[in-house]
Amino acid sequence: MNKPERPRFSPLATAISILVIAAALLAGHSSRAALMDDWPVKFHPHLDLAATYDDNILISHTNRLGDVIFTVRPGLELDYGDVTRNFLSLNYTAGIETYVNHGSQDAFNNYVDFKSGFSFGHLTLQLQDEFADEKAANVQIGTRIEEDRNIARLSTEYLLNKYFSAGLLFQQEYHHYVTPGQIDYSLYQPGVALYYHALPKADIFGEFDYGWVDEQIGEDRRLANVNLGIRGKITGKITGQIGVGYETVDYSGSTPAVDAVSSTVSLHGDFTRHTSADFVVSRLINPSVTVTNDSYTATRVEFTVTQKLFYEKFLATAGGSYERDDYDQPVSLSPRVTRSDNLWQAHVGLRYIATKWLELGVLYHYQWDHSTDSQFSFYENVATLDALLRY
Repeated sequence: MNKPERPRFSPLATAISILVIAAALLAGHSSRAALMDDWPVKFHPHLDLAATYDDNILISHTNRLGDVIFTVRPGLELDYGDVTRNFLSLNYTAGIETYVNHGSQDAFNNYVDFKSGFSFGHLTLQLQDEFADEKAANVQIGTRIEEDRNIARLSTEYLLNKYFSAGLLFQQEYHHYVTPGQIDYSLYQPGVALYYHALPKADIFGEFDYGWVDEQIGEDRRLANVNLGIRGKITGKITGQIGVGYETVDYSGSTPAVDAVSSTVSLHGDFTRHTSADFVVSRLINPSVTVTNDSYTATRVEFTVTQKLFYEKFLATAGGSYERDDYDQPVSLSPRVTRSDNLWQAHVGLRYIATKWLELGVLYHYQWDHSTDSQFSFYENVATLDALLRY
């Protein structure tokens, strides 16, 4: 069912923001502030200062604008409990961006991350919520826009016996575009999973998800996804999850259904004490926010290598990714337009860990998008210097 325009802040994210601000004020005015290390709740203030040169701030094909951006990101993280068993973590970060030559692009962004995990005998529970009120470049739309989004994930797992465990899953998303012209939507996706403990540190799993998407305008849709895979310590040096499945999306009106092979791969390898790598693959069907009754299948492959240098005081990273977005334009469009985006990205960076509370870094990032609809094609070079302080 189509919905009216949603409020900019979800209730959960607003409550979390108020909690963080209140905690910060209490910490600042308490006479026991000097004894914070003895408190059950740990306070971790952090501050990131950055200077960035971006040669295409609007990721535009024809209107390339370069600028220098100064960013200040103060924040506070609250931690409670033991992250290996039972814990709560709440982190608020403000992002204040100032453009030297294009003040209309200045932004005040807000980010709230909440994570928790609990273990009760045979039952484990994990909850994560990510909220962002952010003005940033969006490749699907082809310019900078302001968006409010809230993504919540809940997973429970119950150990039935030494061979099997069963799980319940739920994901909920809200996307509201403050910049006019985009299509708001909400996603609700419950699921079930069965895990077979085939190896001491690895499980074979099967997962089924069924959900629905409520669109602000256009047809709503139903989705179903079946996945099979393996998770845990896959080899002696590689941990993570590999899943492959099939996804289908049905529209509430006359728009034809969309089907695709789905995939979720997330692997981390610790090959030596100083060398590690991450490999990520995803393939999912996503709602289009630019055209009604439209979806796109996003296939993404990403690889990053990390190397510790000079007595582990320097951290070098290098990596790249490729993403292909195939849009299923509705037949109602006349003439019917097909769009495919090919997005290539590469990055290289170096961080100096000066002390346990101070890091200095430099990062270069390049991306090139070649689209069959030329108005969405662009290339961009971004170079950033930053200093991160955290307690």
